[in-house]
Amino acid sequence: MTRRRPPQAAPRPPSPKDAAAKRPRRPRSKGTPAAGAREAAERLLALLALGRELSAARDEQGVTAAAARALESLFPGRSFCIRLLDARTLGLTTLYAKGSLRASARERVALTRAAVREGGLSEAALTAGGLSVVEEDEPVFAGCDRAVAIPLAVSGALFGLVNLESPEGGPGVPRRDEPLVEQLAHPLAMAVRNLRSLEEVTYLKAFLEDLLEHAPALVAVVNRDREVLVLNGAFARLLGCERGEVLGKDIGLLLEEADEEKLLLPLARTLEGETVTGIELRFAREGGGEVRVTGSTSAIYGASGDVEGALLMAQDQTLLRALQEKAEHAHRLAELGRLAAGIVHELNNPLTAVTAYADALVSKLSRSGHDLGDLEKLRRILEAGQRIHRFSQDLIAYARPPRAALEEVELAPVLEEAAQLCEPVLRAAGAGLRRG
Repeated sequence: MTRRRPPQAAPRPPSPKDAAAKRPRRPRSKGTPAAGAREAAERLLALLALGRELSAARDEQGVTAAAARALESLFPGRSFCIRLLDARTLGLTTLYAKGSLRASARERVALTRAAVREGGLSEAALTAGGLSVVEEDEPVFAGCDRAVAIPLAVSGALFGLVNLESPEGGPGVPRRDEPLVEQLAHPLAMAVRNLRSLEEVTYLKAFLEDLLEHAPALVAVVNRDREVLVLNGAFARLLGCERGEVLGKDIGLLLEEADEEKLLLPLARTLEGETVTGIELRFAREGGGEVRVTGSTSAIYGASGDVEGALLMAQDQTLLRALQEKAEHAHRLAELGRLAAGIVHELNNPLTAVTAYADALVSKLSRSGHDLGDLEKLRRILEAGQRIHRFSQDLIAYARPPRAALEEVELAPVLEEAAQLCEPVLRAAGAGLRRG
């Protein structure tokens, strides 16, 4: 009788653990973790050095040179290009390239649509400024076919872009290096933005200083202690002093003593935030004399929002006041002339009668052989009356408005008439008119 063997179980498939146990192990690459850590440390040091150099840069050339050193350190053997643009016009302002640029690199600036979107930029604004928005990055170096372009963008404004490229088979892959380029591009964009903001502030400061210096208005700034902080050129020239002699002094010391109190109340109101107009002041002029100004004061606020001082803007009224006084004097003289003309007109009729009767008496007594002494007295009365009559007629003619039409006249009678009108003055001066 034949014994049958029991059926044997199917062999169990090896588990992954068993397979791993049986698989021959590869020898580990010695130093790989250390090499990765060293590479990360080098990148960190390069980025830290870039930050220090960017903070010390004072112009676009310095910023570009710092970025170029960082790119050279992080991506050795690669071609790269840094192009800085005007954020308003998108015109090229600075270009730095390592490698042989293609001819169109200066004229054509291109970014991918994805880079524009990630940078928070407006595609419509970029295309309107002449920038090309494409689907794939375009190489700008001859012989390179792998490229990445990272925008230098801050707050929706484009300040430039960085291109990193390599040829087929060359070192590195630009697309894989993109995150590291973005880490470099952000501080670079901030540095360019801050540098241009500083340049604009510096230009604006110089522009305002030049505007104040050459402004025809009188400008002074005082702090809460009434010390003069700013005095423009027009004000210094009007006072006849050197600006350095005035800065730091109490503005009240520049005023006439009687006018110092007139400035205290408006200045106190201004330091409370109120604008005061129509202030009339008299400043003492160096070397003697005074100048009159009229102006207004307004508050100057600090960064905290508190009033830190006051601005005085004024106009020189010295000449105007002198002209007004002359005009008032001329007006009084004109009124006096009109009054005198009226008086002369009233005296003219009786004076005519006096001269007519005196002339008749002289003629009558001359024919009758009257006493010569009395006759001489009558002649003097007649001459005096005629003289007063001529003077009154001249005064009326002088008070009459001048005629616009010009005409030729004999000069001798005019001079004689003027001499008669000024006879008392000429006699007091011992002068006279002599016909040649």
